[in-house]
Amino acid sequence: MDNALSIDTGLVRKILTEFIHSEIGRAGFSRAVVNLSGGIDSAVSFTLAVGALGPQNVLAVRLPYKTSSADSLEHAQVLIDQFGCPSATIPITEMVDPLIALDSEISDMRKGNIMARARMIVAYDQSEAFKGWSLAPVTRPRSCLGTLLFTAIQPARLTPPAICTRPRCASWPVHCKFPMSSLPNPLLPTCGPAKQMKGSSALPMRM
Repeated sequence: MDNALSIDTGLVRKILTEFIHSEIGRAGFSRAVVNLSGGIDSAVSFTLAVGALGPQNVLAVRLPYKTSSADSLEHAQVLIDQFGCPSATIPITEMVDPLIALDSEISDMRKGNIMARARMIVAYDQSEAFKGWSLAPVTRPRSCLGTLLFTAIQPARLTPPAICTRPRCASWPVHCKFPMSSLPNPLLPTCGPAKQMKGSSALPMRM
């Protein structure tokens, strides 16, 4: 990996887990909800949340669409089983399809945007049900920053330093001891209907 993108993963993990623990606690919470897609971005967010709050206090939510890859569910389940966290699987197909059906020429980009917003609606709903903070990765394709971890709860958003970008995430699977050997196509992001939506800034992962 390019040295310019290299980070001390141990130090960064310590900084981010302390940030998550302190900020969620300051807001009066001790739990978190993470939408777990099976990709590296949500896997890193999930791992940091577990490290900060403990596995019993992190709800992993899988939100498949009808065309989502079966691998994405399996990869997410591997991490859920590894950490022993509570989990829920909530399909979003019935939420998304009525809006998609309004336009017969709707693009994949628009479909992907609708799915992403539907997943955040579920995340906020589950955060209320679980009484936990909604924790998610954010992608910034236009600035080529990749993934920036943030915590979000209505109406506030708290953003730590931009030190967890997607290119830098490539070193996390080994450091965080993700069960890579058990995954046939390790931790690839899936957003359905296509594995990679046009306009995304995903970069190849180097282990």
